[in-house]
Amino acid sequence: MTESESAITGSTNTSSESPHQQELEEITQYSILKKMTGVLESYPAIIYKSRYISFYNLLTSIDSLAAYMSGMEVVKGDRVAIFLENSPQFVISLYASMKIGAVPAPMDPGLSTMEIRNSINTIGAKCILISDTGFTKISELAKSGINVIVVRYQDLMSFENSVGRTFENLGVIRHINWSRNIIKFSDTMFEGSKEEASMDFSRDTALLIQTPSVSGEQRFVKITPMNLQAALQSFNNWFPSFEKRLKVASAVPFFSAYSIVLSILFPFSRGWPAIIGDKLNITKELSDFILRNDPNLIIGNSYVVKIASGIEKKTRIKRKKISPRIIISALGSIPDELLRKTEEDLGFHIIEGYSIPEATGLTHLNDYDRNNRRPGSVGKPLSMVQSDIIDQVTGLPRQFSEEGQLVISGPHVMTGYWGLDQETKERIKDGHLITMDLAHKDRDSYYYVTGKLNDQIYSGGIMISPREIEEVLTRIDSVGEAAVIGLPDKSGNEIIKAFLSPAEGKNISLEKVSRIVAANISPIKVPAEYAVREELPKTLNGDIIRRILREEELAKRK
Repeated sequence: MTESESAITGSTNTSSESPHQQELEEITQYSILKKMTGVLESYPAIIYKSRYISFYNLLTSIDSLAAYMSGMEVVKGDRVAIFLENSPQFVISLYASMKIGAVPAPMDPGLSTMEIRNSINTIGAKCILISDTGFTKISELAKSGINVIVVRYQDLMSFENSVGRTFENLGVIRHINWSRNIIKFSDTMFEGSKEEASMDFSRDTALLIQTPSVSGEQRFVKITPMNLQAALQSFNNWFPSFEKRLKVASAVPFFSAYSIVLSILFPFSRGWPAIIGDKLNITKELSDFILRNDPNLIIGNSYVVKIASGIEKKTRIKRKKISPRIIISALGSIPDELLRKTEEDLGFHIIEGYSIPEATGLTHLNDYDRNNRRPGSVGKPLSMVQSDIIDQVTGLPRQFSEEGQLVISGPHVMTGYWGLDQETKERIKDGHLITMDLAHKDRDSYYYVTGKLNDQIYSGGIMISPREIEEVLTRIDSVGEAAVIGLPDKSGNEIIKAFLSPAEGKNISLEKVSRIVAANISPIKVPAEYAVREELPKTLNGDIIRRILREEELAKRK
């Protein structure tokens, strides 16, 4: 271990200890980055589109943006909505917001105009960071006087990567009416600094993470500085020590707690570079990204593993002598055959785990030693996590191998949902987070997730509420009722299928339906399949039964 690593993380694998044996260091993520910069200021912190950004330059940019936002009267507790792709500007915006005590709320930049407006209204954002190409989605909101900082990703790319994007977006930037409240991100990058805001470690909200509810409405998980540090420290305790500096790459979007902790906070805490790539959603993009950057650790999910499985065996990836080579996958299950094939073809070690936004991302992970891996398991609880399986009705603990509801406790667990006190009380009882997942554990405390207690769909690497899509569908005049389900594919991902029944006297045009849906929700939520039925299955009370639709579809596909 290097001097800088031992100073910041004390990283040894202590995952067998209980949460009560772990001492949680009271330190903010900005302070960790500042300490690391003092040791490694000239070393690369970020590698983005062939450009290297040092720890010193990263920290300087964060301080500049923090000072500028303070000048815009963004103060402690104000919410900052971040609609950015994986980029250095995302990282700078995240840390700058946290430094001044504002609350960053990263969200999918692919959200529709309506989804963005609803999300901003829900949290009462005082400032928005968005790309030049995404600005049109909030142009009307900008007229109301809300602070908007517009990002051009190419500003922090290498010259050869920036040229094409600059010409591609030239017309976009020219049509933005710059004003006192609508400014360029690049104009905030001046010499400036501000003292870090004082934060209540266990109570103040440091981050809001958007997640769908069963009702389909977007809700926001409140995460404290303690939650972030517990999640980071737990993963640091699990991850082995290395004398050399490893390269950590993210193949999943930054707007989840799982990705923020593992893709950004973790490498910085060890003084390692974070490799940032965007839109790695097809096999060739992922293959080129790996070949170009030689990452040791890829933060991914089952969707990423599915993409990786398509990389041809003859590629140079396996022949390049890089060690270690690891993919962490903590969202969605991976069929054992696919996992082993991908490992064999690429030479990567794939480690499965379990992640949930309400517990600041990753909570369970398989053993680093592949000889101890349990096929189909999400592994054991991390060092600061306590978990158990309880009976859904009585709340009593279940025995080994008996299925029940997964519960989690410890310093990872959120303080609640933003503005939703009743829903918070339903999900957190006596300090225990009641998840909506069914699971069982074996005698060695390896956990196995077996199902869900709600209808949420896992597709494209994120959780999606069917009601989000159904609400868009039922606003179409020809659609009387709609039901949306997820159907498993061979990768452990789910295909979204929508069932529609026509409104009285109307005929449904699926071409029109698909066009309207694509215009009103983010692309990742658009159904892959549609079906029209005269009636949808219902209870005596008239509620649509998605379960029956799913069972019928699964029977057809056997």
